[in-house]
Amino acid sequence: MIIDRYPKLSAALMMVLSVTLAVSITQLLGLLGLDARAPAYAPIAHPVTARVTTYSDATVVDTVLGPLDGGFRTGDLATLARGSTGLSASTVFATGAMTAGDGAGGTFIWASTAPAGGDDGCTVIVPVDSSGNPSTGAWVRQWSGPIDVRWCGACPTCDPTVNADAINAAYALAAYRSTIGLSATVYISGAFLISKTILVGLPSGGLSSINTIGDGPLASRIGWSPAGLALDAGFAADAGPDGLPVAPDIAVLLWNQYGSAIKGINVSYSNGAGAPPGASVGIALSGPVESQTTNQVHLDTVSVNGFGTDVSLGGVNTAVGLADCAAQVLFSNCYLSGATVAGIYGGGNGNSLEITFLNGGLSGNYVGAQLGTAGGWLFAGGGCGGNTYACFLFSAEWQGPFTVRDWRFELGAGETALVGTTAAEIDSCTFQMTAPPTGLNIPIQMAGYTNSKVSVRNSQFANNYGSDFPQIVSPSGTAGNVSTIEMVNDRVYNSSSAPFYLVPAGGSNGLRYYLYGNYLDGGNQGLHIGTIVDGGMVDSVSSP
Repeated sequence: MIIDRYPKLSAALMMVLSVTLAVSITQLLGLLGLDARAPAYAPIAHPVTARVTTYSDATVVDTVLGPLDGGFRTGDLATLARGSTGLSASTVFATGAMTAGDGAGGTFIWASTAPAGGDDGCTVIVPVDSSGNPSTGAWVRQWSGPIDVRWCGACPTCDPTVNADAINAAYALAAYRSTIGLSATVYISGAFLISKTILVGLPSGGLSSINTIGDGPLASRIGWSPAGLALDAGFAADAGPDGLPVAPDIAVLLWNQYGSAIKGINVSYSNGAGAPPGASVGIALSGPVESQTTNQVHLDTVSVNGFGTDVSLGGVNTAVGLADCAAQVLFSNCYLSGATVAGIYGGGNGNSLEITFLNGGLSGNYVGAQLGTAGGWLFAGGGCGGNTYACFLFSAEWQGPFTVRDWRFELGAGETALVGTTAAEIDSCTFQMTAPPTGLNIPIQMAGYTNSKVSVRNSQFANNYGSDFPQIVSPSGTAGNVSTIEMVNDRVYNSSSAPFYLVPAGGSNGLRYYLYGNYLDGGNQGLHIGTIVDGGMVDSVSSP
């Protein structure tokens, strides 16, 4: 790649990165450490004999790009201009992109002058002969709809670095199209290992709207396989005046996306070297500090699994967590699993996040979702279970409302549903033990950062293993706080000790409790209350 052959030139390009949106696709590729025109600047090590077949009504070639040889493209259209030996037609059909018949070919028309955007490595190909001489013209793909990453050189059997460069080329083309008012959608079909971060957005930091579609998480897969490789040079520290962040171990970085969507793909950690590092991230959402931007992203039918953090939203967990960024993110039918830190990390550093999570699941993580900033969060219609520590964990920075509705908590031994909450509305949820407990399971544990309130309505607690369940533990921490517990029309079954176990912990903290219209069954004690500072009231508590 040009970054290897001309490091000083690459560094200079990064330093003069323009913030203007009117930037060519070739420049965008250069910022990522790519150069679709690289063959133009050095000869191909081994000249290729192209396969050209002329029929009465068409001219057919095998490949567009072809496999790389010494870092250079060897395909038929990448090496043959119109007028080359055996290729006089102005319209050519290629049966494949990397290999003949790989399904990523297409129809190309010769343009005597290359389009203004230049060689993008996907839809505009400037041929380079075996002596390294580029043509003044270009082969232009005839296409509509989304940009297929296979057009740019990605393939299921390709090297992870080749795939990363190809997929980045597809997104760079989409970013360029977004700057000139054209639709920008990338299509991922198949399974591709990658070894470098995929950037979805403009390196200059400007807002863009780039969509991604796949054929579903089982059919469209990106496997992060860094294999100890160094950080992609396109994301090096202080890479340019716009301050691209250091982004180690991030598979997909959504950079300043507004109104964009990702639908029907899987992102997984696929490095065979062992467990992922805690800082690794499947999908990260961020933006430059100076933009004060609001990111708006919809993740639809997306699964992410096996990272340190599956989805990081402006999070301090990774180096891409930046201050004063805002985000509005909608998850629908998404499943996040196997994270060693958190399925969703809600960030910090003053970020404001509005998150809606509908009809999906958080399972097999250390924490399902870790919330550490201001904003509003809604989880509805899904569930979580098998998380080592908790489904939802709130940090000291949490300032926003939290609502969980029609949600199923399947709690294993020692697992807690909510830890550290200061404000929560829980409605029509089910809390179910799925394994014998070790000690006391505490489904809801409040925090002592501020005067807190948790409301639980129309929900069911079911425990078949004899633990004190549910326990609601009020704040420790700053003395004098008074927390409020409100339980209305809830049903509690099979608790061996106390269906309601309310304990204010630490100092002179107090607990105010309101229990209305609840149904209790199976407890030796109807209500267990610890030391109360602020008094309380009990009304309409029913038992069988």
